Amino acid sequence: MFADVAVGVAALVLLRWRRRGPWQTALVTALATAFSFTALGPAVVAYGSLAAHRRWRQTAAVAVVFWLCAVSPTRWSDNRLLTLVYAVAAAVVLAGSTLFGLYLAGRRDLAAARRAPRSRRGRSGWNRPSWRSGSR
Repeated sequence: MFADVAVGVAALVLLRWRRRGPWQTALVTALATAFSFTALGPAVVAYGSLAAHRRWRQTAAVAVVFWLCAVSPTRWSDNRLLTLVYAVAAAVVLAGSTLFGLYLAGRRDLAAARRAPRSRRGRSGWNRPSWRSGSR
C-alpha cells in the first residue's frame, strides 16, 4: 500500500516537467501504472499533454506502453472478464485523453491565429473594410 502511494506521488511530482519533456514524462508515468494504481491519474495527464504537442510517433508509442501497462496487472489472474474490462477501460481513457489533447492544441492554435492579425492592425482594433467608400 505504501509503495503504491509512493510511486503515485513520484509520478505526480514528474508532472512538473511534462512541458519540458512531454514524451519522457508520459512514458515514465505510463510505465509506473504497471506497478501503481495511484500513478494512473498523473499518467493520464502526462499523456494528454503529450497528445497536445501533436507528435504522432511519440504519442502512439506511449499509448501502446500505457495500454499494456494498464492491462498488465490483470494478466496474472485467471479472470478473463476482468482483463477485458481493464483493456476496454484503458482504451477509452486513452481515446478520451488523445481527443482532449488535440482539442487543447486546436484551441491554442485558434488563439494564436486570432492574436496574429491584431499585431498587424495596430492598437486601434479592427480596421473595418470600407465598403461604403468604394466607387459605384
